[in-house]
Order: sequence, then structure tokens, then C-alpha cells
Amino acid sequence: MNLTKETMKWEIGTQRDDTGLGVVQMLDQYILHATLTEHPDKQEDTVQVVLLGDAMDTRPFRLDWPSGIVFYLVAPTEAHSVAASALAAAAAQAPRGCLLRRVRTDGPLALDAALVAAGFRGDRLSAWLLQRPGCGAGSLPGLLEGAGELAAHGSLVLGEVPPDWSARHALDQLAVAGLLGATRAAPGGAGVVFHATQQRLSAQQAQLFRDHVGAAEAADEDFFGNFS
Repeated sequence: MNLTKETMKWEIGTQRDDTGLGVVQMLDQYILHATLTEHPDKQEDTVQVVLLGDAMDTRPFRLDWPSGIVFYLVAPTEAHSVAASALAAAAAQAPRGCLLRRVRTDGPLALDAALVAAGFRGDRLSAWLLQRPGCGAGSLPGLLEGAGELAAHGSLVLGEVPPDWSARHALDQLAVAGLLGATRAAPGGAGVVFHATQQRLSAQQAQLFRDHVGAAEAADEDFFGNFS
């Protein structure tokens, strides 16, 4: 796949030609779009890509990423050993100028600490892709909640709607996690994907804001207009 800024002018959630694209290809385009497209309301690039699933996600190796991306491949501990061996046998490497960090977690409750320990920053934009959840990393609602806590305001969260979920239920679950989203069906009934943006401050951003307010009160000055 060779997607560039010039060939990816469409915006998340707008009408475009998805004819012939399956779920995997649709998610490929969405997450690449997050790192390649400059949005007028973005003050920074999206350089953090979080892939939650079974540790076998090949997107860091087969797509044309811009330099500077840090991939956080999140999966249960035992899944990483198998995946790392398989990818090493295939001589798979992250693109030059990008980093791949394997994050071992055995449930959504450990997601926060594991990602932060790997260098993830909740005050920077990120793009999340939840692939094959339920493989041990946690249930989809729990993972959405974790993403809602960790992802900075304006970050992107993507995934496939489970077969037993309606589109309405998927949107409700996203809203519970503070994510404003939409769904799109793949052609031929091959599946449904969701894409959403973080509408709240992450836990780290909220803490920074509290610290900012505390510093302003201690200095007896009005710094509220300078918070970013």
C-alpha cells in the first residue's frame, strides 16, 4: 500500500469512495490518515500509535508510515513471545525512523501503568486501533474505557464493531468512554468499523490542568487563558 498526503485528502467521517475495501483496509486507511494529514485544529502531529490485540498486528511493518512514529503493540504477555518469534522469522522491521515498543499487559487495569512505563504520553495526540479484542488483553468496553482515560483530547480511536453489537450499541459504548464516533459498514457485509475522537482531557491532561490551577492560585494570578 502506498498512501501519501496527496492521496489521503478525505476527512475522518466524511463521504468518500470505500468501494472494494474490506475492514482491514478501511482501518489501515483511517489510522494512516491520522498520522499523515494535517488538521487545522491540531497543534502537533500524531506520533503515538497504540495497537491493542494479539501482538500479531503487521501494520507497523507493511504500511508506509511517516518517520517519527512510536508504535505501542499491546497484548498479553504470552502472546508477545509467539508474535516476536514469527515476525523475526519473517525479518519484519519497523520503518526507518520509527520505534516499536512491545507492551505486555494482562488486562485493562494494567494498561495505564504498562503504557506509561513504555513511554506513552497522555498529553500528546495518539491514534488507537483495537484489533481482535477479547484475546486476553481485556473486553472491548474495558479497552475503550482505558483509551478514554489515556488518550489526549483530539486523539483517534478505531476498531471493528463486534458481530453481536449493533451500530447503535457501539456508539453508546464509545460515548460512555468519552469518545464521539461513527460507524461505517464494509462493502458486501464484511463487517463494520468504528472511528471516534477523544472529547475529554486524558487523565494526564486533567492532572496538568489541576496543577496549572494550583500554581495560579498559589501565585494569585490569572493563568487560565495560558493553559495548553
